[in-house]
Amino acid sequence: MSEEPTPDPEQTVVAFQPKVALKASEKKWGLDVLRLGWCLLPSLLFRAQRKLNITPLQMAVLLQLLEHWWEADRAPYPSKETIAHRLDMSPRQVQRHIAALEAAGYVRRRERKAVHRGQLSNYYDFDGLVAALQRIAPEVAAAYAESRERNRAAAGRGLRRASTPVGGTRASGV
Repeated sequence: MSEEPTPDPEQTVVAFQPKVALKASEKKWGLDVLRLGWCLLPSLLFRAQRKLNITPLQMAVLLQLLEHWWEADRAPYPSKETIAHRLDMSPRQVQRHIAALEAAGYVRRRERKAVHRGQLSNYYDFDGLVAALQRIAPEVAAAYAESRERNRAAAGRGLRRASTPVGGTRASGV
């Protein structure tokens, strides 16, 4: 009889528990809403919008693009027309916002063509956005910890909480 080796705790993978996450989300949104789909986005994207210099309309377009990114290794390809319809914009406006996000390095467009049919909607790559969020994460985490510590200290002295936004300081723009 052979003994199986004990797994290294650092190499053990903890399985994501979608049922638990779905149950919590069901309480907030309702099952009928979630059955139509849902999207996982890091809170840092929202908290650091100003730091990343993403305008509200660029953010709306970016969120529409990200809503189609279901798998890390499979680039989404929603059409500008679909996004335009959802946001009540023209396809040209959507194209300009995507171009601005591309110029900032957050989105990269790649052509998608069909044999004998010509140009299809573009593929969209978010490596630049992911890298930007990873780059600022330590700074935001430090600002958040500092803000929490300030609030704890103020609460300990019976003072009201500081009016610093969650996740950062006003001076840092986060």
